[in-house]
Amino acid sequence: MRGAAMVAAGLVLLGMLVVVLGSSAAPISRTCSQDMDATGCEGALSAVLRRGLPALHPLILSAHVEPGSAPGPGDLGHRATVAFELLGVPGATSIDLYFDSGAHWGGESDRDGTEIRAWALAPLAIASLMALTVLAVAWRRRSSATG
Repeated sequence: MRGAAMVAAGLVLLGMLVVVLGSSAAPISRTCSQDMDATGCEGALSAVLRRGLPALHPLILSAHVEPGSAPGPGDLGHRATVAFELLGVPGATSIDLYFDSGAHWGGESDRDGTEIRAWALAPLAIASLMALTVLAVAWRRRSSATG
């Protein structure tokens, strides 16, 4: 039973590690539209990570930046659209990035923030279920061995 408890604890810790690393890691792959300069692309991507994507999100596999209807440095309005491929989430998650007259960035996602956070916590939930299964099997074996 002690070994099973260690395995279960390891599974839960692994799930927690996936959640923490996923939310804190930068996108693995970054691409920009040919219509955007590198500085504008990086600026849009960093703004979306700060303002458009929930802090708790799955690992970002890739990010692709497309210019919006107001892509220039002095323009107000829709600056860019960033499409993310997130680990475990079906399809792309797009976020439209806006810049207003008060010099504030804002982002609107095509997915609800609660849904993105739920996908981020999915590895922890799966690892916890696996840990409970390991403990249940070990407990059952111990019960049947002692009679």
